[in-house]
Amino acid sequence: MSRHKLLKGSVSLILASGDDKIDCCAIVQAVSTILGSSDTTESIGNLGSIREWFIGFGEPLSQQRLLQKGELKVGTQRFSIQLAYQEPKIIRLMGVPTSISDDEISQIVSRWGGTIVSVECENLPAPYKSIKTFVRRVRMRFSSKKEEEMVPISFKLYGLTVPVHLEGRERVCFRCKQSAHIKRDCITEKRQVCYNLGHNDPHCQVKRTYASALAHQTPDTHVHILTPTPKVSVTRGVITSCNKIGKDLLLV
Repeated sequence: MSRHKLLKGSVSLILASGDDKIDCCAIVQAVSTILGSSDTTESIGNLGSIREWFIGFGEPLSQQRLLQKGELKVGTQRFSIQLAYQEPKIIRLMGVPTSISDDEISQIVSRWGGTIVSVECENLPAPYKSIKTFVRRVRMRFSSKKEEEMVPISFKLYGLTVPVHLEGRERVCFRCKQSAHIKRDCITEKRQVCYNLGHNDPHCQVKRTYASALAHQTPDTHVHILTPTPKVSVTRGVITSCNKIGKDLLLV
């Protein structure tokens, strides 16, 4: 039986601060204060870690109410309240050549928080299942909504812009960085003087400069990976004219 089935209906309490001496009765009492009763609490225990405890409930409503609380205080101790098990979410990275290894993709994705379950190329359906596509499928498990928010909408990879589609997340416009529409349908105005999106002042006198562009740009959520510059060594060369290089110029 999987961990998901074993802990179904349970809530995870992770000790965030305070003494690591756990009083189970005090935890149950604190939970009962939130829920108004201890009748729905069925079990409490851990799976080897003294900092993570699980409380089982007889009904899903009690589980949901405790999850909405987000935090539990027991004396000087503070516990973060999370689901006991998080189903992995699928992240699809679009336009990633198959020559880029899964290990390299894992290094990029690991910076977004969460736990990587698997990284693999998507394949064409039958009868061409052996042919890979330029879509990289990443399965990640997030412990909180805050970790999910760390996933960018796109990132730079060797000069390529890679759109990131996170399962369950509303699609975002790559032009104005707003949700509810895509770039093709974006109607956000761009002023002809300062070129700032969503800027509706017809009397704007700010001229487009490099400094103003940096000051008003949307916060960058991209991951930039610079392509290594190949080394060029010249063993011997003779310049015969201003625009012509001799045949004995060797580039390695």
